Amino acid sequence: MRLPDIQIRGGTLIDGTGAAPFSGCVDITDGKISAVGGPELPAREIIDASGLTVTPGFIDAHTHADLAALRPEETDCFLYQGVTSCVCGNCGFSAFPLRGEGREAHLRYAQGVMGPYRAEDGWDSFAGYQTAAAGILPLNVAFLVGHGALRASVMGAGDRRPDPAETAAECTLLDQQLAEGVLGLSLGLIYSPGSTAAREEFLALAETVRRHDAILAVHLRDEGAALPDSMEEIFSIARQTGVRVELSHHKVMGLRNWGLSRTSLALAEQARREGLRVGLDAYPYDAACSTGLVLLPPWALSGGVERTMELLADEAALACMERDLKTGVPGWENLSASCTWDNLIIASLASGDGQVLDRSIAELGHAWGCTPLRALARVLLRERGAVSVTIRGMSRADVDRILAHELTVLGSDGLFSAGAAHPRRYGAFAHFYRTYVHDGQMAPELAIARMTGRTAERFGLQGRGLLLPGYQADLAIFQADAFRDLADFSAPQRLAVGMETVFVNGQAVLRGGVKTGARPGQILKKR
Repeated sequence: MRLPDIQIRGGTLIDGTGAAPFSGCVDITDGKISAVGGPELPAREIIDASGLTVTPGFIDAHTHADLAALRPEETDCFLYQGVTSCVCGNCGFSAFPLRGEGREAHLRYAQGVMGPYRAEDGWDSFAGYQTAAAGILPLNVAFLVGHGALRASVMGAGDRRPDPAETAAECTLLDQQLAEGVLGLSLGLIYSPGSTAAREEFLALAETVRRHDAILAVHLRDEGAALPDSMEEIFSIARQTGVRVELSHHKVMGLRNWGLSRTSLALAEQARREGLRVGLDAYPYDAACSTGLVLLPPWALSGGVERTMELLADEAALACMERDLKTGVPGWENLSASCTWDNLIIASLASGDGQVLDRSIAELGHAWGCTPLRALARVLLRERGAVSVTIRGMSRADVDRILAHELTVLGSDGLFSAGAAHPRRYGAFAHFYRTYVHDGQMAPELAIARMTGRTAERFGLQGRGLLLPGYQADLAIFQADAFRDLADFSAPQRLAVGMETVFVNGQAVLRGGVKTGARPGQILKKR
């Protein structure tokens, strides 16, 4: 019998299935788990995990690290939380496929989510991204294709509805990426172009996704009062096409809508009983974060960021926006109405201006003697659209209820916009463990399953997410009592603590709580 390369001894093992913790050794051979729960054996390296917890590496179901993954210095936020794999390309934004004049328009619009882009960023295919990523990834990354990227490649900037030939071209481009191994398609129905797209386009794309048995991940059109209707919009597409659906960062927005998670979770359960393949992901915070552009009416985003800047500088256009903010636009989630301007906080800016950061838009309007919209317009114009906002309008009870539900897996929704933003990027997994396990709300084995095995199963990541022989050796070894987040809204970029050692594909990327510099990450593909 061949002896293992590495043996981890003495730890408490939680295997990712939801089963109770147990004791034993974990052996690693040739980058894979070769034995679990067996006896102590000689090995090239022995790791003493006495007093520590050993689990599969965590899988982040919802990230925007498409560009950040290529910049290893930006991935520390994952490694110090034990995250070994992340799913990118969410909410309709992705770094590929991007072709022609739409390439820069999409990357520029996505800055508040995916972060600043470089001249070489934006690839015409999944294969192109893989070439750029070869040998430089500290962790594994998997991808969805963003609807916005498809539209930009086929139609350039703007959000007019495609004609049948253009929809067919989108489907062809999507089919190519799915054939190369992406996990599915993402829609961002609060963003352009998803906010104005027609059902016929979504049906055609969903049918393409279904043919590959891939997943359709959706940022719903409205997460406030119209949440049930927005869910039904997607469930009806699933009924008609049979596509698998993931409801992204499931939550309830708006002060008057608190408690609506009871209804939304019941709807998800009913959809499952009907035979629909539906899942949820969520993050453990009662505040959201997004690009500041999302606060504008959908028509103001038509034509790309430059066109939006022109409208924000035009008094007549601003007057129309003021009207729409007061009266609403059918099918549009007006966050300034549901959450109020007092709860919309400037979270990050391209310039990093400390006179504006961490102040509400209502406060800025008062200080500048103008309406909140005009204060927002002033900031967006100065920053050329590269602004993120924290959105305070969620109930802790709704967050708890969603995270406790059996359909929910964990996703950070971490943003990579310039400067500080939301603590979820640096703390979501540690915050979840501290809040729910340390405080006794959830058994550790159930919490770990929501961060590992269930996520791998949901997204079709074969050979990941469980402590099983033959699986890739993606492992997290941590001090269960000490594992916690330090990031908060006043200092959102603090690294988590308590994570001792992290393996990615059998190589240590964190050892003794210190980053090793190894880059063994892989591009994960649908099999």
